[in-house]
Amino acid sequence: MEGLRIIKHTTSTRLTINLPVSLVGRDVEVIVLPTEPPMETREGFHPEAYFGIYRELHLDADQEAMDLRNEWERNF
Repeated sequence: MEGLRIIKHTTSTRLTINLPVSLVGRDVEVIVLPTEPPMETREGFHPEAYFGIYRELHLDADQEAMDLRNEWERNF
């Protein structure tokens, strides 16, 4: 399957796409989605701020993992 990906900066409500000759005369699907900014430029989320947030709860990680697994065991 042949595909075409184009990223354009829009300045109006109209966008023109030049198709390859191999797609002329065929049904094509056009999906328009906004591009997201790269992860490193997003503001407001800093993973390091969440490091160790449960440390004062003194949880046993192995027991918590086992409890999560056991939630899925059903007696049908």
